[in-house]
Amino acid sequence: MGSNPDQGDLSDINKTKILTIEGIDSLLSEDQDVQDLLESVVYFMSRNFRAYSSLGFIYDPTRQIFTLNSFQSKSLNIIRKVEIPLGEGVVGRIGTEMRSFASGNISNYNLGLNYYSKVEQINSILAVPIISEKSELLGTLVLDSTDKNAFKDQEKENLKRFSGLAAALITNARMRIYQEKAARVFQTFYQASHQFTTALNTNDVFEVLFNVVPALTECTRMIALLYKEETGKLVISKIYGPDSDKSSGFEFSLNSGLYSFAFQRRRTVNIGDYQLYINKYYRFVPDEPADPILHSLIIFPIVDDENRCRGLFSIESACPEQFKGEMEQTLSALLENASVAFKRALLYQKMEKLATTDGLTGLNNHRNFQDLLAKEIERSRRYKRPLSLLLLDIDHFKSFNDTYGHPVGDLVLKEIAVCIRKSIRVNDIPARYGGEEFVVIVPEETQPGALTVAERIRSTIEKHVIVSLGRQLKVTVSIGCATYPAHASTQQTFIDNADKALYFSKENGRNRITFYQPSMGDK
Repeated sequence: MGSNPDQGDLSDINKTKILTIEGIDSLLSEDQDVQDLLESVVYFMSRNFRAYSSLGFIYDPTRQIFTLNSFQSKSLNIIRKVEIPLGEGVVGRIGTEMRSFASGNISNYNLGLNYYSKVEQINSILAVPIISEKSELLGTLVLDSTDKNAFKDQEKENLKRFSGLAAALITNARMRIYQEKAARVFQTFYQASHQFTTALNTNDVFEVLFNVVPALTECTRMIALLYKEETGKLVISKIYGPDSDKSSGFEFSLNSGLYSFAFQRRRTVNIGDYQLYINKYYRFVPDEPADPILHSLIIFPIVDDENRCRGLFSIESACPEQFKGEMEQTLSALLENASVAFKRALLYQKMEKLATTDGLTGLNNHRNFQDLLAKEIERSRRYKRPLSLLLLDIDHFKSFNDTYGHPVGDLVLKEIAVCIRKSIRVNDIPARYGGEEFVVIVPEETQPGALTVAERIRSTIEKHVIVSLGRQLKVTVSIGCATYPAHASTQQTFIDNADKALYFSKENGRNRITFYQPSMGDK
C-alpha cells in the first residue's frame, strides 16, 4: 500500500490476472492474510483505473461497520483501518442501498468520504457493493478522483466485474477459514472426548473444560460450581482466570441471582452484555461488587441421570455478544459431553466411596485404612516426620448390645463416629477398624500431640448423650496410642503396639488413654 503506481490501459482490463478465476485460485493458494483480503483486488484496480485513490472495504454484519481493508492512493491522508458505520457517508450509503453510486461532482451530494484525515479536493466518486451469490453484503470497492466526471459508464461496468471477483475471493477465503475453524473445533472436541473418558472425578471433568474452552472462544474467566446437598448451597469449586471478588470455596444460598436461576430452572443463561443489566441482575448474591470488565456471561447447568442439577459451569468474556449464535451451540455441545462425563464421574466416585467407606459409620473402612496408613508411613519415612496412631474400643459394648439390642448398638457406632469427626484435626484420618473398634491416623505428631487428640476424643464421647426411644444413653472408650518410627519399624508392628496400649487401658480401668511402652510386651 502507499502511493499509486502508473496507471494501466483500461481497454486491456480483460487480460488482467485478477479478472481470471485462475488468478483468484492462485492468490488463494498463497494463503493471504485475512486482514488484507482485498489487497490484490485493490492493486489491480489502481493499475486499471485513473483514480486518485482505490479502496476496498470489508463489511461486518454483526457490528454493521465497514472497515478499510486495503488501499492504493496518491494521498498521504488515508486513515488506515478506518471504520465507517452502515449508512454513513458514501461508503455507508452503499451498504444501505445495496447498489452502485457514481458522481462526477460529489459536491452536489451531502455525503462525506470519511476515509481521509484531511480535506482532499475530490470531485468524482465511483463505488460498488461487494455482494455474494446469496445476496449477502460483503463489502464495497471505491474509486475517487480529483477530476470532475472522471468515471464513465464503462468504468462502472468494469468495477462491477472487480466487485464480483472480490466477492468470490472473500467468499472462498471465508469458506476456507470456516473449514479450518470447523476442523479445529472437531479436533478440539475429539481431544476433549478422550480426556472426558479418563476423568474419574468431577474435578477432572472441570479441568478438561478449563483446558478446552479457551481453544474454542475468547474468555476472561471460567467458574465451576457444585451443589452441596447437606447445606442446600452452591459452592465455587474452582475459578480459572484473573482475580475476582469471589474465590474457591465461596458458598451462597439459592436466591434470585443468575446462577441460582440457571440451577433451579436447569436452563442455560446467556447474557450478551452484562453491563446493560448490572442494576437489574446480580450473579451470586445481592449487593455484590460491580465487575466493570464483565460483558458476555454464559452459565450452563450440569444435570445427572435423574435430571437433577448437580452443578454449574460459567464462562465470562470482556467482549460483548461473545457467546451468541453458533458459539453458544458449540459450547452447548461441549457441555453436553461434559455432563455425560460428570455423570460417569459421580457414579465412579460413588462406587469408590462404597469400596473405601464403612457403610454404617461413613468412616474409612479397614481395607482403606491399611492403604492410607501405608502411604502415611512412607511419607513419614521420606520426610522424616513423626506419625501417631490411636486405636479405640467402646467399653462394655457387648453387654450394651445384649441389653439394648443391635439397632441401638448400630446407633452407638454411628454416634461414636460423629464424635470422632468432631474431635480430630483436618489432616487426621479416622476409620472403623472392625466391630466396636475405631482407629485414627495422626500425621506429624509425637506423643504429646497424639495424647491431646486422644483426650479430646475420649472426653467428647464421655460427655455425649445418645437418645434412643426416649432413653438417654452414654458410653465411654478406651484408647491406645503408638508413634512411628520411635516404637515401630513396620506397619503391622505399629498397629500391634497401639493395640497393646489399648489392651492396657481396658485392663486398667477403661475410659482412659495409654501410650505404648516397650515394657508392655505381649498382651
